[in-house]
Amino acid sequence: SIYRKLTFDAHVESCITSRESGFLGREWQIVPATNSRADKKAADFAMELFSSLDMTRILREIQESVYYGYSILEKIFTRDGSQIVYQDIVGKPAEWFRFDNENRLVFLTRDNPSTGEPVDMKKIELCRFRASYRNPYGERKLARIFWPVMFKKGGFQFWVEFAEKFGGAMLLGKVPPGTSQEKKETLISMLDRMVNSAVAVIENGEAVDAINTGKEGSGVFDRLVSVCNSEISKAILGHTPTTENSS
Repeated sequence: SIYRKLTFDAHVESCITSRESGFLGREWQIVPATNSRADKKAADFAMELFSSLDMTRILREIQESVYYGYSILEKIFTRDGSQIVYQDIVGKPAEWFRFDNENRLVFLTRDNPSTGEPVDMKKIELCRFRASYRNPYGERKLARIFWPVMFKKGGFQFWVEFAEKFGGAMLLGKVPPGTSQEKKETLISMLDRMVNSAVAVIENGEAVDAINTGKEGSGVFDRLVSVCNSEISKAILGHTPTTENSS
């Protein structure tokens, strides 16, 4: 669920869309195992069967294994005359499943939410990205961009605060020596209202100066966001797009 929230980042979503476009744009086919008539007939039957399914959605759900380490698809069967065929292949939330101590896939049920129950693998298609015995969950590309996204969000937050604080001139109120604390607080309140209204009334002997603090510091946040976007692109796409390099 944490990794899914990362995809709400506009740059992450852009990289995922770009990767999926390249993946889904590739042609696919089913070829016979041999040149025999039986294998050719079986390949034609399988091609016709899969062509009747929503392969764009199915391939996209398979591709989720790259981002989350693994993806689970349920195979739904139906009877077509004398044959049993796929009615649909539907992706299921990966967090509904886990691997036990023997690396077997189990389904987390309400009655058994911790250890889960064994899965009938004939009804499940398990897709994993760079999985191993040591790590049956596979490698998650979204795990590699967790901190860049977090630093980027923090950079935006401080950037907005910086813009609010230094986007305009800073008002400096001057009062004669010996002015009471109450008078100083009254002047501070007046300056606070002045930021919004640009109108104020001050007593003789008081002064208000506008100080231009400069905006050079905002470039630090700009560079931070750019570096984070570059790291996100390299993790998901394997390279940094030319548009980012030129910017």
